[in-house]
Amino acid sequence: MTSLPPIGRDPADVLRELAAFGSADPDYKHGRVWSLVYYLDEGCADFLA
Repeated sequence: MTSLPPIGRDPADVLRELAAFGSADPDYKHGRVWSLVYYLDEGCADFLA
């Protein structure tokens, strides 16, 4: 069984690690993807949601 550690991590370290995870994500909003992905703008995304 796993449990939480007795001492937490520094929030800034956690945010840096999360930003690093997303650094290699495709930039679909600016057309930097290899597939058929079309992004118009936030208004269109809100409408579709």
